[in-house]
Amino acid sequence: MASNTPQNGRIVALVFLAIGLALILGGTFDLPDHLPDGVFYVLVGVVLLLGAGVLFWLKRGTDG
Repeated sequence: MASNTPQNGRIVALVFLAIGLALILGGTFDLPDHLPDGVFYVLVGVVLLLGAGVLFWLKRGTDG
């Protein structure tokens, strides 16, 4: 896999964005017992959205 192509960072960011949105909107994973319903999805989704934003911003800065 060519890791230095300009589109790879954007593709990873879009994958993180899609997974994050799917988790925030709901999923089929078992929730940990100590968290209220939906909190786990929102936390993981927010982390993935932030990761997507950072990756996109970093690639945007290096691509010009």
